[in-house]
Amino acid sequence: MEASVGNALYLLTVGMLTVFFILTMVVVSGRLLIAFVNRFMPETKEVNRSQPEAINDNTMRIIEAAVSKLTNSKGIIEKVEKHS
Repeated sequence: MEASVGNALYLLTVGMLTVFFILTMVVVSGRLLIAFVNRFMPETKEVNRSQPEAINDNTMRIIEAAVSKLTNSKGIIEKVEKHS
């Protein structure tokens, strides 16, 4: 009986250490891959230099009504931009 408990604890220890080692390798390799990609293949941002389209009057009235209803007529719209 004692030998089987000893074997079970040994297998438990070996299994947990194996899982810990493999997960550590996954985390380290993931971090190295991220560092490599960020260093040698940086993300390029595309700058949109065109003027934003104006929001039509009907849409602006709908936005004003929604803000007014949600804020009990206390909300103020400072700026409305159209995002693509």
